[in-house]
Amino acid sequence: MQALSSDNDRGRVITDNYNNKDLIAHRFSEGVYSVGGVIVDVDERQIKTRLVNRQGEVIDEATIKKREKPNFDKAAFISSFNYYKDGQTHYVSASPKGVNHIESITYYDKETIIGMNAFYKKDLSVFKLNTTSPNIKVVITFSDKTTHTLTLNLLSDNYQQISNLTVLKAENYILTWAYQGVSEVGYIYIDDVFYQSVDLLDKRIDLGTIDPLSVISIRPSQDSTNARYYATYTTYGDANFDGDLNELDIAYLMDVYFSKETLTASELTFLDMNEDLLIDLYDITFIHLYIKGLIEQMETKYITVTFLDMEGDILLTKTVPAGTAIIPPAYDVAGYSFIMWDKDLSHISTPLTIRPVMGVD
Repeated sequence: MQALSSDNDRGRVITDNYNNKDLIAHRFSEGVYSVGGVIVDVDERQIKTRLVNRQGEVIDEATIKKREKPNFDKAAFISSFNYYKDGQTHYVSASPKGVNHIESITYYDKETIIGMNAFYKKDLSVFKLNTTSPNIKVVITFSDKTTHTLTLNLLSDNYQQISNLTVLKAENYILTWAYQGVSEVGYIYIDDVFYQSVDLLDKRIDLGTIDPLSVISIRPSQDSTNARYYATYTTYGDANFDGDLNELDIAYLMDVYFSKETLTASELTFLDMNEDLLIDLYDITFIHLYIKGLIEQMETKYITVTFLDMEGDILLTKTVPAGTAIIPPAYDVAGYSFIMWDKDLSHISTPLTIRPVMGVD
């Protein structure tokens, strides 16, 4: 690639005064017969340029490396989907991080195609659908030609009225919730495995004998891949997991302390008050003082909640006492309308990653 030609009387001696000094990496002069060029080599890894004089000698060179794409988390992208409505308009949203990693996203009502999204720009992360169906099928074709199919269920007005999802312990573990809607079926999952359907008006369901660390969710259908409501058991200090804090728990802790018994991960989570991975006199004394009413509440266990923006980047990270509500950050993006956060914020009992659900202005 010829870059310059200053032959014959057009050539001149190089000077120190010239324009665009901040843009020019190298200059050279060979007097009145100055001819040069740039040799450009391109392959899949880089672009290499070499500035040469009329004898073919390299005066300067530069290499532009291929910019590596950031690692793409397929699982996180799949979990970012939401199907919802704003007024009478139905939308599907997904993380903009799918741009450049997606060949196409096809939406179906049963077997009928109701939309296709090439997902080649971030604006398409919120996609309007011409449908009123309460559930749709989504087929994602990634750039590497692999595919993934998921079912999305419309976030109904009734489903969005659930709040205060809580796991308690009686004879068995019990899931309870507050609800102000009409009769509608909800679907209970334990650690992402479908357990049982329930009428939301029942406001409780027996979970049987589960691991106290199990995460329980209510989803809008039996084949739903995501949920708005999550909860886990949070009665910290309950050494025998019977739902009550009493002297039986202290007796159990004393036995553990003197016998140097190794506890399970679940037991450590609920009994290690200062989170030093040991059951010692601090933990025993703290729980004892709480049982005696000398400490008002067990506030040593905190839950971390991460709010993401539309791009999937961290907007805010907060910690709150287990079992309490959380106040979300304000969020606004030009060209979009904020509808809601995709997780319930009324009773935080398990770590959550929360995304905004957006409409199009």
